[in-house]
Formats: sequence, structure tokens, C-alpha cells
Amino acid sequence: MAVFYMPFLIGFIIAIMVEPIVKWFAKKTKIQRKPSAVIVLILVFVIIVGILAWGITVLIDEGANLLKMINESVGDGYRIYNRTDR
Repeated sequence: MAVFYMPFLIGFIIAIMVEPIVKWFAKKTKIQRKPSAVIVLILVFVIIVGILAWGITVLIDEGANLLKMINESVGDGYRIYNRTDR
């Protein structure tokens, strides 16, 4: 049941966070509230998507680096084991 309410809770939190920005934007640009809200929400959405894309890119890059380091460490361990085996 809690999973059902989660989108509403997230939407409510975003609305609370964006409200001051919408008021400020509408006041500064002399645009009505509805278009201001749409513009601000689009900007927030673009920022969130950009951060997610950047984070996923960094995560993939770091995962590739981790696999490379693990491969090198296993190779070094294998070489050390073969030298001490004699």
C-alpha cells in the first residue's frame, strides 16, 4: 500500500521545493503563474535528467575501471603464485 502513495509523496515534495522558484520567476519575468510553473518544471526536469545521465556515465566508467583493476590484480596474483609454486 505504501508503494501506491510514493509517487504522490514525491510529487508533493517536488511541488513544495519548486513553489518559491515559480513565484520568483513569475514575479521577475511578469509571466503568469501557469507558464512560469511549466518553464520551471521543465528546467528542474532537465537538471534532474542531466544529473542522472552524468551519474550513470560516471558509474559505468568507474565500473569499467574496477573490472580492469580486478583483472590486473588477479593476473598479478596468478604470476606471484606461479613463481612461489616452484
